[in-house]
Amino acid sequence: MREVAEYRRYADVCQKLSREIGDLESKRQLVEMATVWTLLASERERLLENDRSIGANGEVSPSLTAKLQSPRI
Repeated sequence: MREVAEYRRYADVCQKLSREIGDLESKRQLVEMATVWTLLASERERLLENDRSIGANGEVSPSLTAKLQSPRI
């Protein structure tokens, strides 16, 4: 979970800098970077959750099985 916290911290820094900078193109790029860091944090959380859903014996938890079987829209 350390990476998730780091990624979120990077996103916060980018957001803060975007509010302080005057150049519109730099501001846009910082907001975009913050969005990417936030997406990376969310994806890392999802991957960690999936790892926890698989037990030491290789069995998949019922909650993960249900997620995998539900259709995505």
